[in-house]
Amino acid sequence: NQIKGKSMTAYFTENKMRRMNIKGNGQSIFIVTDEETKDKIGLNYTECTDLILYFKDNKLDIVNYEIKPNSITTPYEDVKEKDRYLKGFLWRGAEQPKNKAAIFSE
Repeated sequence: NQIKGKSMTAYFTENKMRRMNIKGNGQSIFIVTDEETKDKIGLNYTECTDLILYFKDNKLDIVNYEIKPNSITTPYEDVKEKDRYLKGFLWRGAEQPKNKAAIFSE
């Protein structure tokens, strides 16, 4: 699951992410799963101007696609490796903050 946009702002309450606003050239890729069996059904790719993500219990709960969303869902067995990532995706795991203090370091 990936999200991309020009500007991303996250909002926290009691150290838990509650909402994230993505402004400008919003893009997302989500794996669609069967709620009962948890089997992977497909891969959904959506483009829109802005997105708003809502979180519950530290998990993504609701996604609102704002202003002209365009969405395509591909059956999971038909998804090609190159289509599993947003254009320009680069995993930078080594740069992830290891603790809260690392977020505010200079």
